[in-house]
Amino acid sequence: MRDYVGSDNLENCVSAQFVPDRFNNANSALYLNNGYCAIPTDVYFLGGDFTFSAWIKVINFPSWSCPFDCGNTAYQDNVVFWLTPGNIYLEIYDNGVDNNIIGNTPLTLNQWDFLVGVLSGTNLIIYVNGVEMATNPSAHDPLDISRTHCYIGYCNSGNGNIYAYMDEIRLYTRALSPSEIVTLMNIP
Repeated sequence: MRDYVGSDNLENCVSAQFVPDRFNNANSALYLNNGYCAIPTDVYFLGGDFTFSAWIKVINFPSWSCPFDCGNTAYQDNVVFWLTPGNIYLEIYDNGVDNNIIGNTPLTLNQWDFLVGVLSGTNLIIYVNGVEMATNPSAHDPLDISRTHCYIGYCNSGNGNIYAYMDEIRLYTRALSPSEIVTLMNIP
């Protein structure tokens, strides 16, 4: 598990700053004002199950916002979270082949929400605040390769910078269970 806020894992931040988190702890959350931060090149997905989680407080919804994208180029070998005013998307691209899931319950502006994406076997699942919002039962694994273009708040497609506060941005190389997600959400 890696937690990206407050660590040395963030690089080349643009229009981003550290701010108080949802508990008012100084410099504990990331504020992205149409900005982003890169994370280092690495093998983040081991060809199987994973979990991405983050607390997010969206300030503004452009047509597309991207809290997380980790890949090599646009629509190639990416794992991507997209947000729109009406939907939440989680997509896995392998050599241009897309498996996705769409949650049709949007996040609420100016409210902290716990956003989680899980791949467990062939089930790709989106959770919001510990509640399962959508499932794709026929997803495929992300490739077990090094990814060179990984971002918090930016999409490899060139659009989707985000206007949001983000905290406790975590990536696991296993699928968290529903009870583990609720437990993680309730840790102060």
